[in-house]
Amino acid sequence: MLRAVKEIEKISESVTSKVYSVKSMMNEELIVKVPKVSLSTGFNDLIFESQILRLYNQDEKTEGKIPIIHEEVFEIESESQSVFNYAVILNRP
Repeated sequence: MLRAVKEIEKISESVTSKVYSVKSMMNEELIVKVPKVSLSTGFNDLIFESQILRLYNQDEKTEGKIPIIHEEVFEIESESQSVFNYAVILNRP
C-alpha cells in the first residue's frame, strides 16, 4: 500500500491520462497514472493495459525494462456499485 507522500510531480499528460512521479516518505519512487477518459467508455481499455503490463513483467526479456504494477486503486460508487475513479500505481523500472 502507498505510504504518505513526500513529493509529487506531474511528468506527463496525454489525451487519455495524466502521469505523476511520486516519492513516498519511505523514499519509494513510484509512478501514478490517472485516466482522464470517462470510465463508462474507457474502463475496459484501462484494465486491459494494466493486464498487459502484468503479462510483460512475467517475461524474462522485459524484466526490469518496464514498470511493475505496485497497486491498482478503484473508487466505487456505493449506491450503484460502479467504478467511478481508477488509478494505477507503478514501481519505476
